[in-house]
Amino acid sequence: MKDAKVFISYSIKQTPIVQQLRDLLTTRSNARVLTWSFDQDLPFGDPLWTSIENCIEECDHFIVILSDEARNSESVQRELGMALRYRRERNGLYPTIIGVRPDCHCDPLTFIPRDPLTLEPSATPYNFGETRYLSLAYPLKYDEIDNLIDQLVPKITFLDSFEGVEGALFYASLPCYETLFPDAGERDHPEDIQTWFEEIELRGPSLPWRELYTVLHLGERVIGMAYISTHAAERWSFGNYLGVLDGFRHNSRAQWVLKAVSRKLREMNPGSEGVLFEIDRIDMECLREALRRGAIAGTATESDIIENFRRLRRIVLYRWLGAYVVLDSNGHPLPYWQPAMSEPLDATGERQLILMFLPNDDRSSVSFDTLDAIRFIYDKLYKDAYGGTGMAEIAGFNEYVQSVRCRVEEHVAGSHLGEFRVDKGLYMGLSRIANHEGIGARIDL
Repeated sequence: MKDAKVFISYSIKQTPIVQQLRDLLTTRSNARVLTWSFDQDLPFGDPLWTSIENCIEECDHFIVILSDEARNSESVQRELGMALRYRRERNGLYPTIIGVRPDCHCDPLTFIPRDPLTLEPSATPYNFGETRYLSLAYPLKYDEIDNLIDQLVPKITFLDSFEGVEGALFYASLPCYETLFPDAGERDHPEDIQTWFEEIELRGPSLPWRELYTVLHLGERVIGMAYISTHAAERWSFGNYLGVLDGFRHNSRAQWVLKAVSRKLREMNPGSEGVLFEIDRIDMECLREALRRGAIAGTATESDIIENFRRLRRIVLYRWLGAYVVLDSNGHPLPYWQPAMSEPLDATGERQLILMFLPNDDRSSVSFDTLDAIRFIYDKLYKDAYGGTGMAEIAGFNEYVQSVRCRVEEHVAGSHLGEFRVDKGLYMGLSRIANHEGIGARIDL
């Protein structure tokens, strides 16, 4: 599901506007926008404020009908306080707070939220004039409603250029990229991404590679992305990165994005059976020591613990999305190295990683051939990037990458797809420590 759940907060005097807004949001979005307001949706027998709080907790967006009456309404102030509390708990991600200003007076645009528990007015006003708000003429018009729906319903866009609207989406995706992958070593430089797309456009069919850059967005706000390279003559594609921001993965949105990407990949390369991708190796002893010590924050290895725990959480997340780890004959992640991408071409520039595979959504029974996958990565992906096929070339790279491939192939016998076994006690214990120390946000993905 990718529908948007919306809570509408308003003064009773704006009931006709709200009724029309609800009807149009439902019909114009083909029922993809699900609205809630207390006058029509209060469950029979449930306490009023318990029901309201439950709905605000579940909503993606919190809409306030801006008017003088709403600004002075204790109920609206209390509902706004609830929305702001959940937003703070989710690191400012959701619910998004949107003001809708119909043809009724509202000046100033500052509202005073109330504490949901004490009902005391907040010392910090909420200024709708400093955030996004929309002016709607009443009776509401279709184009105005469609613009609002564009801000409410997640949309997938496949980028074909870096100009105009698509270019704006690309640059809007970079903060999302950095949030999902805070380690700069995991990311490609934006100029490099654009260069690879331009190279494919210039060389056309003579270059078998195709690049797929996808964004999941609410209007201009990017909340997820995928960047995948596929080779027309190969059964594998390669995932440079993919993910949806924490806080927007509910309603199976990450799975929805992956299914859309799988369909697009099959259009670009009908022979593609799935996506290979790399994640950083995990120092499990570092995590076990943190659990034994019962502390993360303030320790000498604090940054290492957080970094390794994020990696572990990423494996769990990708496994939840249907990906598998490539394991050696002993059931451990296959010893695997990303080659150095610049001189010197030796171990100092290599990264030991974990190789994973995500089958296409309708090809879960694919027969995985580790040797063939390794050949694709080293002989196609890396050699084509830096061995002279593309515009970037590193002298001696072909011979060097062959040596890395041979090193990996020494461990291929008996390798297979499987699950990275996660110690639940370790996982839950570290999560509890992080939350207790107030650093839970730093381990989020």
